[in-house]
Amino acid sequence: MRNVLLIALFLLGCQSEPDWRALAASDIKKFEGWRSKPYHDQFGTPTIGWGRNLKNGISQQEGTLMFENDLKTAYHICEKLVDDFEDHPGSVKRGLVNMAFELGENKFGGFKNMLEALRNKNYIAAAEEVLKSDFAHEVTGRAEYISHLIAQAGDDVISKARMEALKLERRKKDG
Repeated sequence: MRNVLLIALFLLGCQSEPDWRALAASDIKKFEGWRSKPYHDQFGTPTIGWGRNLKNGISQQEGTLMFENDLKTAYHICEKLVDDFEDHPGSVKRGLVNMAFELGENKFGGFKNMLEALRNKNYIAAAEEVLKSDFAHEVTGRAEYISHLIAQAGDDVISKARMEALKLERRKKDG
């Protein structure tokens, strides 16, 4: 019995105080509250999350973390909306993830004709749909680049020439 008491006293003496850092973090989170969208705190400071002050911006490391999360989201959008996404050539997947990153799920999902063309592995038609869109008007250089990446998987020289004509037509409209 004496040995049991000695062991219990020894173990009690070995316990350290509670991790004050974890407790402080818990306290701060409780008082700050979680906000997923930017807001202005009581001092007018732009803030997000659990009281993260955005007044001075973010570090490149924080930006990289956010970018990587956004990139994963874009990839998952493509997996969800593009039939057999993983079976498409790398250049097509590269272009589609770029497009989904820019547009988000709802707008990307609105490219019904492009998604149908991809379903049929008609990469030239899919690339043409990118160029015919408002997206191409809003971000012309990016849309042309994405269209080019998708078209690389096609092998129809005439269709590629038609796609180049669409680019020129778009540029004339945009002035």
